[in-house]
Amino acid sequence: MDDDECNNIVEGCGHSPLAIRVIARHLKDGRISPAEALSQLITKGQKTQQALRPSSVSEEDNIFDCLRMTFDALPDKLKSILVSLSVFQGSFTCDAANEILGSTSRLNTELDLEFVQDRNLLEYDYINDRYDLHTLVRVFLSKAHKGSEMLIKARTEAEKRFLQYYSVLAQNLSKESNSKFFEAFSRFEVERANFHYYIELSAIKGKVVDFKSKSAIDMWSKVFLFFHTFLSIDERERYFEGRAKVAESEGNTLNYAYMKCWHAEQLVERGLLSDALKIVGKLLKTLTEMEKTDNSDGLQLTLARCYYIKGRVLVYRKQHKDSLKLLEDTLGIEKQVLKNHTLTARTLNMLGHVYFNIEHEERAKVYHEEAYNMLKKLVRSENHPDFPNYLTNIGACYHRLGNKHPRESPESTENYERALDYYDKAYRLQVRLKMDGHQGTATVFKNKATTLVEMERFEDARPLAEKALKIRRRRHVPGMPDLARALYFLGSIHLDLGNQAADNRQERDAARDQYQLCKRYFDEALDEELDLGVGQQSVDFHKLQRDVKKVLKKLHKGSKVEQKYEQKFLRAEIGGRHRRGDSDEDSSSGSSEQKRSGDEDDSSSSEGSPPPSPSKRARLAETPSAEHPELQDSGQASAPPSQQEEPTPGSSGDAQPEEQQKSRCQLQ
Repeated sequence: MDDDECNNIVEGCGHSPLAIRVIARHLKDGRISPAEALSQLITKGQKTQQALRPSSVSEEDNIFDCLRMTFDALPDKLKSILVSLSVFQGSFTCDAANEILGSTSRLNTELDLEFVQDRNLLEYDYINDRYDLHTLVRVFLSKAHKGSEMLIKARTEAEKRFLQYYSVLAQNLSKESNSKFFEAFSRFEVERANFHYYIELSAIKGKVVDFKSKSAIDMWSKVFLFFHTFLSIDERERYFEGRAKVAESEGNTLNYAYMKCWHAEQLVERGLLSDALKIVGKLLKTLTEMEKTDNSDGLQLTLARCYYIKGRVLVYRKQHKDSLKLLEDTLGIEKQVLKNHTLTARTLNMLGHVYFNIEHEERAKVYHEEAYNMLKKLVRSENHPDFPNYLTNIGACYHRLGNKHPRESPESTENYERALDYYDKAYRLQVRLKMDGHQGTATVFKNKATTLVEMERFEDARPLAEKALKIRRRRHVPGMPDLARALYFLGSIHLDLGNQAADNRQERDAARDQYQLCKRYFDEALDEELDLGVGQQSVDFHKLQRDVKKVLKKLHKGSKVEQKYEQKFLRAEIGGRHRRGDSDEDSSSGSSEQKRSGDEDDSSSSEGSPPPSPSKRARLAETPSAEHPELQDSGQASAPPSQQEEPTPGSSGDAQPEEQQKSRCQLQ
């Protein structure tokens, strides 16, 4: 082949390394001459002069032409193999390929893969012993099988085997994650792209499982908990909603109900409490009717999930008596059917939230400790994403118990020190499990800051409150009160610092600076409260209203400014249009400055975080609820994770929104 032929073929391949390698393989094998290769590259209905001009033909078209030449030259068996392998959306092992191809001989599969690899249609990672299709090859194959009955059948069969293979892998990883969290997480990360396609495919073509038996629902509950940890909330919602539709289309009412329960939990995490209640309300009517003729373990556990979700929502809405009954019913079923189980531990944790909210701290602590101990027996280590939340909740109970004793008394100090120990342990575990930087971490920081303030260690508390706010800003979900509360919390700290400085005449200027910072945080907190809507304000709303009046007096604002704030608070309570930063003449600039301050790097933060003065000690530790909203209950998706945020390990429990909390410490 002369230089001109070589240059023309490179032009025809669009200078793509992949296309050049594919054509080079043909030329090396002698299956095609340089002239024939060039002829095929410049056809496809285009003139030679146009085809040789890269600007007139897209690089992708040139590559697909090259791939088509190679693909068409393959025997039918290898065509089917390639189309089957295109179901993988990420890298895969030879064993996985063997399963998807339905081969009975791993050796034959390995030889087939080697042959396809030799044609430059498959890449091989020698270090990790994994194969992968180039993205463009995968795209080409997704279209190449259409129009061929043989290849369509190959793709369909591959999808069925793919669903089965990753269903089993999900079950295995869910078991492994209990005792070997990091290993399971690492394996999931390698398979993340394939799991994403599994979620998408199973929502349309997945097999409907019979959930009447305890073993089936127990196994799949663990899988769903695994998904809750590693997938984003968007992915989980699509999965459960899709699986529910498939079950409904096949007339499997129990499977449909169970999937809709998990779908409703994702809505709770998004803060869509009314939507979740509507789903659960319909399910309870159906399940109650089914219970007359069906008393299987599967039906009882599906009822338990309905009770749990409804109880969780009622906790958020401060209907604690009704939520307590529902959660106790949930616990009764789970202890009878599941016994020691992650779901049972989460229900115990949620019951702890209820008792915490009604100020029965000792009993709340017992439930949180029981949840912790149950999970410890199951996992036999602390490498599980729910543990940091349970530890945080126990710490919050000790904080609340410390508030019941006189300040600086031995009893108060002992409980506060215990609270700090639990918070530190929770944070260290978050870091170890790579869960730090999410809402659970913000809860730990804020709770620890609150306890330090009660101990009058204001300077130690200050940076923690700022770190918590920084996370709240980054992870904020519209409609949730977490950001408003974090802003008020930090603002109240500056109010206290101002009061502290004002006691010293030589620090009058420093006091005014603190009051200005306080006002700016309060301004932004008020805007967030207004955005929440009428009747949806956080539990700090009236304290914010009270403290705004205090700081306005400290700054000697006139009556006109005070009236503007009164009108703004009134709009929050009864409704009406509002514009951010319209409270007084310097609020807009202050708001932006405040945001910059709250978003500073941790190392450069310069604002204090001591909570309010002794008059505010009566505040209870804040308590989160059941899964992701703001406070974490037994793990969050992160986000979640998802969720939703990007999926991270450590989002598998229950976190409750801060709405229901009465103090600064939060439960998770």
